Amino acid sequence: MDTVRTVTLKQDQTIKSLVAQQNRSADGTASLGNSREVKLTIKGYEESITVVEGDEFEFGRYEYPDHKQLNLTPYGALECGLSRQHAKMYLLGGRLYIADMGSTNGTYIRGKLLTPAVPTLIRNGDEILLGRMRIRVQF
Repeated sequence: MDTVRTVTLKQDQTIKSLVAQQNRSADGTASLGNSREVKLTIKGYEESITVVEGDEFEFGRYEYPDHKQLNLTPYGALECGLSRQHAKMYLLGGRLYIADMGSTNGTYIRGKLLTPAVPTLIRNGDEILLGRMRIRVQF
């Protein structure tokens, strides 16, 4: 059984510095603008979500997801080791980021394990790994 944890994204100077550094060293397309549809490819199926500047979009296993949550249970989330509240995706300054929410089996992007609550830039075409679930991100 998953332990429910709430992780708040830290908006301190360290995080702002990390985000600024990622923006300067971004290879490939990373800009989205203020609102954009993001296509997620999960096990050969496509899901589309709309991300809006300032909003967070959550990934996990939700019994009754709201419009800002994507329930990944139909894609084998439990078998892939997803936590109930696994990761958050959001726009900041027109760029798409992901942050782990303190999940049990971690969130990876470009082969790097994310530190919980620390935002990491997503580039068009990146593959993220939530537990053992691979998701291709396109925008």
